[in-house]
Amino acid sequence: FIGLALFFNSCVEEGSCRAENEVYLRVGFYTDLTLGQLSADSIWVKGIGVDQYLYANTKKVKQILLPLKKNGIQSDFIIRMNNQIDTLKISHTNQEYLIDYNCGCIITHQIDTILSSHHGIRKSKIENQ
Repeated sequence: FIGLALFFNSCVEEGSCRAENEVYLRVGFYTDLTLGQLSADSIWVKGIGVDQYLYANTKKVKQILLPLKKNGIQSDFIIRMNNQIDTLKISHTNQEYLIDYNCGCIITHQIDTILSSHHGIRKSKIENQ
């Protein structure tokens, strides 16, 4: 059985300008039996409605970064890990923040709920940081 832990990080250092103003949802994989971090032998991740894979047969993965929709309230992904396929549905709200006039805005997300098809991913835990 595989557990899923989600970590969200959207900190911006004061006075700094980031070249990329994207915020990603960090997803770690953990085993139910030992609560230890799991390394996927191979992983494929694709956003539903998006042609390009975010991860395509990537090896030895302990965590992935998922971009959530900036103009939507739900982001959906297909995750194939070690030959098990799951659909992950993440409901979220979005908040736009002005970093500064030079850097522009950043959109952060508050995760509301996570649903999975429960083939390989059995549980999820949200940790906002």
